[in-house]
Amino acid sequence: MKRYLIFIIISLALLLVAISATSISVAFPNITSYFNVSIILAGWVLAVAQLAATVIMPLAGKAGDIFGAKRMFLVAAATFTIGSLLSSIAPNIGLLIASRFIQELGTGAFLPLATSIIIDYFPESRQQAIGLFSSIFPIGMIVGPNVGGWLVTSFGWRSVFWLNIPLGSLVFIFP
Repeated sequence: MKRYLIFIIISLALLLVAISATSISVAFPNITSYFNVSIILAGWVLAVAQLAATVIMPLAGKAGDIFGAKRMFLVAAATFTIGSLLSSIAPNIGLLIASRFIQELGTGAFLPLATSIIIDYFPESRQQAIGLFSSIFPIGMIVGPNVGGWLVTSFGWRSVFWLNIPLGSLVFIFP
């Protein structure tokens, strides 16, 4: 039973990351106009995500091998949640970009660490578990723009980051 609970928590974390990744795209025009910056500068709010993920994925996998995937997954969740908090209160575009980098370090670490945890808890059916777990991400990418659009329209662009704080914190309820 414990392994299914862990599977659900990891899948929900991945769903949150996917929703977050696509909801920020909906908020992008509002961010650009709020800070009154060029689209080139504001583009770094989106581009820094790919940069951070590319840098952290192999490092997170190795850190998971050394320190334990579960422990590093919790560090990644904390990094993601703190980065989301900092992004939600960023007073200027430079700090928003830096905060997004922090957030995305956590995001980029999720996939290799989550895969490792799933493999550990489902050794006899790891292909099926990874396949099911991997199917969660596209669902989040479909839901994200809709959730992001509703949040931005109802509460402003900062709300796409506020959503991540309580949901990201849920990972720590069942460590």
